[in-house]
Amino acid sequence: MSSSPIYYIQLPTLASNNTATLYMYSIIATFAIVHFVHHAVACRSQKNKRLEDNDSMPLLPQDVVKYSQLPKAEGKVFTANSIPRGLLNRHNTQDGTWGVLKILKGSLEYKIALRGNTMRKETENEDDNIIYPTQFVLDPTTRNGIIEPRRFHKVQAASEDLEFIVEFYRLPGTGPVQEKRD
Repeated sequence: MSSSPIYYIQLPTLASNNTATLYMYSIIATFAIVHFVHHAVACRSQKNKRLEDNDSMPLLPQDVVKYSQLPKAEGKVFTANSIPRGLLNRHNTQDGTWGVLKILKGSLEYKIALRGNTMRKETENEDDNIIYPTQFVLDPTTRNGIIEPRRFHKVQAASEDLEFIVEFYRLPGTGPVQEKRD
């Protein structure tokens, strides 16, 4: 953790109760206090950011290749009423598999769990105690939702007119695709 810079200011001795001199001292003191508080808040914010996850959308590597999509049938889409339970609950992709949530109509809530959280549900009724610090509401005007390999996430309809698909990508040469789930 970095320490605050120390400022040494050589101030002239107060020979009189000159209003201009007192005003100058108050400006210098205010500057020092504001800088100290700003630095303390910035350091705390950076420390907390390291403990949490980055709140920006992950980036899809440029050289990935699409190998599948859901729903599988061409022209089919998921709607607010047809989202599979597996997508609504905590789940992840396999090693090397990236996902892209493409919203065609309406809006979808996309929640991403903390990095490194690999806890799986033991039963379907088990409470979801995972923290999702990164959340987005996706729609056709926003960028696509990017799903990182092995990163837990879940989705939920944010509008009744929702229509979306999920595309799956892999980097070339990363081995065969294992679509069978754990």
